[in-house]
Amino acid sequence: MQNLMSCERALQLGYFPETLVVNFDQLHRQVSANQRGQSQEDVPEWNEEEREAWKSARHLAFQRVEERLRDNPEVLILVDDNLYLRSMRYYFCKIARKHHASTCTLWVSCDVDLALRRNAAREVQDRVPPAVVERMFDKFEEPGYTPSSKSSWEKHAAKVCTDASFTIPWDLIIEAFKHPHTAEEVNPDAELQAEEDRKRTRENQTHRLDLELRKVPNLDGLPSVRSVSLN
Repeated sequence: MQNLMSCERALQLGYFPETLVVNFDQLHRQVSANQRGQSQEDVPEWNEEEREAWKSARHLAFQRVEERLRDNPEVLILVDDNLYLRSMRYYFCKIARKHHASTCTLWVSCDVDLALRRNAAREVQDRVPPAVVERMFDKFEEPGYTPSSKSSWEKHAAKVCTDASFTIPWDLIIEAFKHPHTAEEVNPDAELQAEEDRKRTRENQTHRLDLELRKVPNLDGLPSVRSVSLN
């Protein structure tokens, strides 16, 4: 997040001003270790206490971003997390809008099998349960335009694939810097709620269709239609 003048000047000089990296996993390890009074290398059991540590770490991440924007708007902030739901990413939009900053989402993509292999290769204390990885993959909401509006608060987004060579989309990042979030833009709250409503409607339609098909004779052995996409 950085204003246009600072960004263009930084590129001309070949560097960015102050940079802050907010890594959610790292914050979670720190908070968890402090609460348990143990080393960050220890592997905690995933229980209610650990879930609270996870929530505290996310709150700390949001707090650090807002404090840094408030203290110094001439800063580039890199938020490192999966943020697989649109609502998770939207919180940063609200912080940016409050401080007249801009946002750009870089979606680092890979298939679920590769993600599972990489997860298995991590240090033990950093691994995520495979079932959690698969669930996040299934529920992932792609960044970018929403079906309802071409002036989405998340319109500045790009996909980069880690299983092939890629270049950082600087043109898109610079374009995002030109358009900080403002109070006059399309109401993100209403847009997000509308999208959630449509999602629930599609899920309900699929469920009803599945129940109706089950009433038809000789169809009990067929697979569920829950994976059907209804537009």
